[in-house]
Amino acid sequence: MLLQPYHPHELQFAYCYRLFVRWRTHCARPYLPLVGMDQMLLNRLVNQYDIHVLECASNATDLMAAVSLQPAETISACVGKMKGQVSKWLRQALQLTRPTNLLSKGYFACTVGKSTREAVEQYLSRQAEHHGYNQRKLPPVFVEEYEFNDEDEAVSPRSMPLSWRSSIWCWPRLDEEESLALSRVEESLLNASLTNGIACRFGQGFVRT
Repeated sequence: MLLQPYHPHELQFAYCYRLFVRWRTHCARPYLPLVGMDQMLLNRLVNQYDIHVLECASNATDLMAAVSLQPAETISACVGKMKGQVSKWLRQALQLTRPTNLLSKGYFACTVGKSTREAVEQYLSRQAEHHGYNQRKLPPVFVEEYEFNDEDEAVSPRSMPLSWRSSIWCWPRLDEEESLALSRVEESLLNASLTNGIACRFGQGFVRT
């Protein structure tokens, strides 16, 4: 293997920290100079921040770019620098002298790489345990919805046509006090159903009047 002599300062490292970013103009106003924004021009604007533009596409209202960042760079800081330079360039291209909102305040950004779907799903599945979410009490969760059938109609008073619909909700990991309160609610509903001749279902059980 032939190795050419080199000096350390001649080495350039490529970081595998890539970002896709997209934003649009303020209120989606079209600006024709933005159509001319390409990779070389955008790279020249942000190269001072060690942001390397890999791809760039734009029209009169939107700009999309794929960039390579240094590991210490944050997404918000990177987008702020890019939008600042593009806004400054666009202001000069339009020959504006008064302060004007040229770009929208928001943006879309996501990292890109060779991560597979399985790796991402595995990472997300561990987040609840990692951050302690799995120990947190959850709000009511909808389980199932029942509609009255012919059997329900048969056991109901004929003079009282049923048009009710029952829904089942559950509270995971209830403590003793919450379980007692829920039992009281179920008992109240059951008493009301016995009084009014309404068929009710609680959990897996079925109460008919």
